[in-house]
Amino acid sequence: MSGINLKDAFGQTPESVKACVQRSLLEGERKEPVMKRKMKLSLAVALAAVMLLAGAALAVSQLGGLGAIYGADNRPERQALLKDIQHLEESYEGNAVRCTMTEALYDPAGNAFALGWTMEPLAQDDQLYVVCDRLTIGGEGPWTRSMNNMSEYLLDGKTGCSVVGELPESCADTQCEITFSVFRPLVEIVRVYDDDSLGIEEEEARYAALLAEGKLPMTGDYNICVHPIIDFRADMSYSDELAASGLMELTDHFTLRMDIGGVSVREIRTCEGQKEFAFDGYEIRILSCEVTPTAAQIDIEYITDEEPGSSVHGEEWDPMLVVRIDVPGLEFWSPNMSVTIEDPVRLEDGRWSTIFRENASSLQVFPEELVITAGYYDEDFNCIIHTEDAITIKLTDKK
Repeated sequence: MSGINLKDAFGQTPESVKACVQRSLLEGERKEPVMKRKMKLSLAVALAAVMLLAGAALAVSQLGGLGAIYGADNRPERQALLKDIQHLEESYEGNAVRCTMTEALYDPAGNAFALGWTMEPLAQDDQLYVVCDRLTIGGEGPWTRSMNNMSEYLLDGKTGCSVVGELPESCADTQCEITFSVFRPLVEIVRVYDDDSLGIEEEEARYAALLAEGKLPMTGDYNICVHPIIDFRADMSYSDELAASGLMELTDHFTLRMDIGGVSVREIRTCEGQKEFAFDGYEIRILSCEVTPTAAQIDIEYITDEEPGSSVHGEEWDPMLVVRIDVPGLEFWSPNMSVTIEDPVRLEDGRWSTIFRENASSLQVFPEELVITAGYYDEDFNCIIHTEDAITIKLTDKK
């Protein structure tokens, strides 16, 4: 089985409608290498993330968008992060919009980056639709973990937007390019929300009916669907399809270039203490642990006496183990968390080893402690966590 890749909630698209599947956030987005029977799970919760970011924005609205995303509130520790945010001034003013790149955060130790910008219409009350076509760093497309306002959105006055992601694996330099297309709808936009009772063909019929009336269907709050009148082609971008529909006018298309490495995050904390913990029927080993003020990368080996399960209700889901990483006293410390789980391997002593590679970004704290718990999924896919075996590890500044 090839890897399963579920995007975080900010980039998630309703999958029930094949015709209107949202395009990849950015065409240059890094593709995860295909790994036999490995899976990548994004564990973000949309509502919690939005509430958390909104609360942070109230505390640091004067500090810019990235300060809000990373929870740089009034605590001195989080205020210290602001020194790592680079202020940008690259801008574009065209036929219909003004765009200004405002901020960048470059964290090579945490393998993370972030960008912030504003977009505003030049004419008041001008209804415009913005598409972020492409983003590259060092000529490579990064994997984007979340994007405020999505990758396409209706421009409502001066709008702030931001993107958080992982640096490309083969990032050659810190030169960044981002490309936008801006459209003016020539017909009425009608919001169409998913109806779970309808099948794909019935959903397509709804969109086709609106298009036949000379209206543009928008699924949810952001994605305009033109598929019933424009067939998907491999050589056409989402912007190409919108332009080809004849229902939208391209007003601006531009690329902004900047160096995002002018300021670099350098603080790193790691686990220097005990790294192996034995319990009844299983063992936990911390293979690596590096945490910066913005991101965390932690590799954990989960050794079990029994072979992990490999099937849930007829669907392959391998393995059926789970590891949780928390910060003491916080229910939610990152809105962008993912885990790559390697195939179980049988050890010489007969036990089974499974490697969990946990990644977190947009950290809301720069933790000094982490709590690790392990568990498994039962035959009904209930998550059973061994809370009584919680492991607390201290993080110290890496020398």
